[in-house]
Amino acid sequence: MSQRSWAVRPSVLEDLPSIRELFLQVYKYVLPLVHDIWKFLTDLCLGLKGVHLLDAFAQHIREKYHAKPGFVTYNLVSFVELFRKAGMIMKDVVIMTPFNSIGYQMSPSRQSCETCLSFLYQGDVIAMSIMAGGFLKVQEAINYVRSLPNFSGVAVGVSSKEHAHNTFTRLRAMTEAPDQIHQTQEQANSRTDND
Repeated sequence: MSQRSWAVRPSVLEDLPSIRELFLQVYKYVLPLVHDIWKFLTDLCLGLKGVHLLDAFAQHIREKYHAKPGFVTYNLVSFVELFRKAGMIMKDVVIMTPFNSIGYQMSPSRQSCETCLSFLYQGDVIAMSIMAGGFLKVQEAINYVRSLPNFSGVAVGVSSKEHAHNTFTRLRAMTEAPDQIHQTQEQANSRTDND
């Protein structure tokens, strides 16, 4: 079996606008206000120290769509460090990243992500994977997220209409912002109804 090595050719960067547009076509119906670049692309850019790619994406979203650029990352610490070292402003950026009490998908560690979050006063941070892939109960997940500062929201995955109803009913009862949870439940229900 032959081995292959992969590298990013400079010509690939020339295709960035068309690649970006392809991803935006997918997201234009899903997230009209905040466009996300998929987590693997964000984390690939982090690994390559490609802050210029993240910056190009953010500028494109701001200029063309007049929206906040969104990034999904499993490494909040590296993301924030890279942005700060490059002198980029995080004020108008949305970051979605895992946060849960067992450290599931939190890289490099739960403690370092919590520390980073406590000093992150700019940008919107949305916690995801709060139930650690179903390992944690809703009450435990919400208690943990509430104990941390600087979150602007929470993303919760559901597998069925019934699961959505049960999860969002519990979340609504435990949170201070029932209107936002209700809107999210309605969106989940409308997606399920359309399937």
